[in-house]
Amino acid sequence: MNKNFTLKSIFTLILFSCFVSITAQERSCGMLEYMDQQMQDPEFAREYELSQEKFKVKLQQLLSEENFSQRGGNPIVIPVAVHFPTANEADRACLEALAQNQIDILNADYTATNADISQWNAASGFYPNTGLGVASISFCMALSDHPVGLDSELIEGNPAVTIGYDFGNGGNTDSNWSGYMNFVIRPLGGLLGFSPLGGSIAAGQAVTISTTAFGSGSGCSGSGIVPNFPLI
Repeated sequence: MNKNFTLKSIFTLILFSCFVSITAQERSCGMLEYMDQQMQDPEFAREYELSQEKFKVKLQQLLSEENFSQRGGNPIVIPVAVHFPTANEADRACLEALAQNQIDILNADYTATNADISQWNAASGFYPNTGLGVASISFCMALSDHPVGLDSELIEGNPAVTIGYDFGNGGNTDSNWSGYMNFVIRPLGGLLGFSPLGGSIAAGQAVTISTTAFGSGSGCSGSGIVPNFPLI
């Protein structure tokens, strides 16, 4: 399986569970609104269409060859960087632990070992032609090759977690972080999160996640990261 093809599709897959209703209050994924806004930029629209064409060609190639030999083999390992632009440096230990907690949740989801896997049968009707199984994909916190000069506490050998760093000047793309699967955790009002559809790892694009939807447990209240909707 082509690694770039896999990484592009991850942006969409990671937010499949973004639509949540809690009692009368609805929280939703902002990906469609984000894409509508971004597609107003002709250059973004052109790059997106080119990316989608490549995606479709590769998908058809894989389906026609029925080449799924990597399933169950050595997984593709995706290095993750997590960015907390509004958090406090004093909470670094808590935030790094929360970042690892989210990685653990993702790995459980992609290996069908998540705690709520028993609910799959009831939900499977929403995902036709999709089987339950183990994906050959694994996420890990990046520990090396960190960008230099962005965060004084970002040390080689430690997790790629930035605190107070304004990722992409408040946007969703930062070329300093190309090559990473980027998660940006910031307040989003009623949205759980969003990402560019078919996003680019090479461009340093990110999945942006609400402070209420990242990780699980008690979170890091000193930095306002309290996961009330830990379903990603």
